[in-house]
Amino acid sequence: MADLFLAGKLKDRPTVKAADVAPDSFAKLAGVYREKLTDAVIRVSFDPATKALRVGAPPRSDGANVSRLPTGHRPTPRHSGAGRRDPDYRERRRAIEALVWEREAPFEPSPRQLAEFAGDYVCDELGGLVYTVYVDGEALKVRAGRRSGSR
Repeated sequence: MADLFLAGKLKDRPTVKAADVAPDSFAKLAGVYREKLTDAVIRVSFDPATKALRVGAPPRSDGANVSRLPTGHRPTPRHSGAGRRDPDYRERRRAIEALVWEREAPFEPSPRQLAEFAGDYVCDELGGLVYTVYVDGEALKVRAGRRSGSR
């Protein structure tokens, strides 16, 4: 059916040529980027095996398992209702495009800084489960243990 309506109107797909980029160029872009206005975070990583740069943002939740865009808006389709155009779509799109992402310095804490996190933490949502955070060499580790109030 599409052939009848679109015959002669479709253009051939353009040929995409691979650009030979030095892997070091992409590897230098890897890191964590933060958008200061919204405090959103995006992680950029480089896979040397596939020579691919991967950009991903962790979803933000409003507590009801509803993901939000880095601007705080809920993702909505371009059209809402029976063919009605979403009046806020263009405004949200401009807000997203205007975000400025800055690379964060790597967090490389000293053993003393790690020790500040050490201690017992209680999770009331899990019935008072106690998590013990401790320093092991140059790593911060967590162990789930007893319930609070139990012996």
